[in-house]
Amino acid sequence: MYIFNQLTSSLVRATFIAACVTYCTELKSYDCQGTSIPATTGDCQPSDTPPNEEESETLPSPDPGDNRSILPSDAIFAFDYEQDIVIPDVFELNVSTQTRGSMQISSERAFSGQKSVKFIASGGGYNRNYMTLDISNNVLREQIYGRMMIFVVPPLNGNGGDFTFVEAEGNPSPTSLSGLAPPETMNVLYRYRVAGVTRDGTLMASYDTWIDEDNDGTSDWLTDCRSDSDVQLPRNQWACVQWHFDTANNQLRYWLDNEEIIDVQNRGDSCIGNRQNGVWTAPENFNKLHLGIEQYFDDDPPRTIYIDDVVIDDSYLACP
Repeated sequence: MYIFNQLTSSLVRATFIAACVTYCTELKSYDCQGTSIPATTGDCQPSDTPPNEEESETLPSPDPGDNRSILPSDAIFAFDYEQDIVIPDVFELNVSTQTRGSMQISSERAFSGQKSVKFIASGGGYNRNYMTLDISNNVLREQIYGRMMIFVVPPLNGNGGDFTFVEAEGNPSPTSLSGLAPPETMNVLYRYRVAGVTRDGTLMASYDTWIDEDNDGTSDWLTDCRSDSDVQLPRNQWACVQWHFDTANNQLRYWLDNEEIIDVQNRGDSCIGNRQNGVWTAPENFNKLHLGIEQYFDDDPPRTIYIDDVVIDDSYLACP
């Protein structure tokens, strides 16, 4: 079930029915070979065994959740997936062409009720496995509050490298706080992310600016900034992650289980690139919100997470 209180034609995707979704049985997955956002032209097929699942996880005992009703009735978006057979069609499925990942409604575990969304990422280099909300035509363009329950299954070899589980993107502001004018076609990215093996899975804020006109795999407007916490994202148990992205104040704020862990405004801890002199200039407006898994490095192993009870709004959202 999902609640959507600001219906717009841009969010109701008739083309999604023809997109990368094929319903099989409870033990099968939706495997999409998409091309880009939205993944509506990919080649989808049911699979008896989700890709790389055996190598990526050892599942704890099943967690059936409970019958709590924890979705606010007045939120802009709210999802508990209890009435869903496939991922709700307000989402676009975004799976990398280079790899074979999957996402599906699953009854293997849930925080509330009996269902959640299960994501499997293939590892072995850059890949993304996102369900994506178009927010270009509502109040979330300016600021996004969100919270969701997340269950992380640790890979067999430990933390397994960093990954993003929440990402907002938008077009650049015409003028950066650094005084430099960025390319108009660039994407500005705010990320809620897990740090790599050197920090053993601690939570971090990530800021990036992406445009690659020469197709060399590196942004032509390189920033790649981060701000770290000392708080580890729990594994093999449900945790509540919360976020606030604010374009007007160039701000990212993150909470874990109602405890604030990161607050970045204008500048974070460090940047790999210096095209904006270390300034985290917000996009002019957000246009997409991604939930799921994005991986980056060749040594990243396969990874599995579950997401449940997702709420998106324009004001602060407490954990259940």
